[in-house]
Amino acid sequence: TPRECARIQGFPETFSVAVRLNPNRIYHQLGNAVCPPIVAALGAAMLRVLNHSDPASPASLAEDLAPCLSLVLQASPHPSRSVPAFTLASSTHIPSLKDRIDGFLSSDGCDIPVYDGFSVSLDCWRDSIQAKEQVDTLMPLLASPSSWAQMQALHAVCRLLHEHNSNPDPDTLHIRTALLSRPGLIPSVLKCLSSTNDINEGEIMRLAAVALINLCQDTKMIPLVKTANLIETLETLTKISTWDILSEKIERLLRILTTHKQT
Repeated sequence: TPRECARIQGFPETFSVAVRLNPNRIYHQLGNAVCPPIVAALGAAMLRVLNHSDPASPASLAEDLAPCLSLVLQASPHPSRSVPAFTLASSTHIPSLKDRIDGFLSSDGCDIPVYDGFSVSLDCWRDSIQAKEQVDTLMPLLASPSSWAQMQALHAVCRLLHEHNSNPDPDTLHIRTALLSRPGLIPSVLKCLSSTNDINEGEIMRLAAVALINLCQDTKMIPLVKTANLIETLETLTKISTWDILSEKIERLLRILTTHKQT
């Protein structure tokens, strides 16, 4: 509906949607509009630079983002409502948007991940030395308590392995080698498969499953991926997940591992 589109764009609930206009014009106008919370965040970033405040100071960062987050709350119809988590037991609830924002502000913004020095651009993985440096930067993101950091790292692993599997170019073999030779990479991805990282847990699990599927394209990697409890974990996830996209990836990974067990 037009109201839902206004919410997605970040307009507050008090914003008047001109329902008397042609509905197509309403969608057109909302689609062309700027997103108020994004503008507030960009403005805060520019003010911090102009004021020469310390960009690494989490306290000032949370303080500067407070107006932006206030706009996000105003654009939510139920900012104080908690909701059931969709992959865990039904008794588990995701904190409300207001509780999450209050928690972020009270923690002085320490949850914001820093991605400096990390890139999924192949230009930054040109040789084995650069690839190793990128993997070294990727590992702390995988282990980060921030769901956004974990998702970025998993997305990078998925993309890099998929590109090599789709087109096994000798010139990019060092990328796969750098990923697979890094101690702790596979255990870190496996740990993400059992994520309980609040609202983003489903996407983290999906990306972890996709990463493991790409790893298992090389059958020599399957014994390293298949831990004692992994099959049981996957079977449990297929029973409790209500997200079809996640279930499909989990079931595919399960088939790969069980088929390899039979052979």
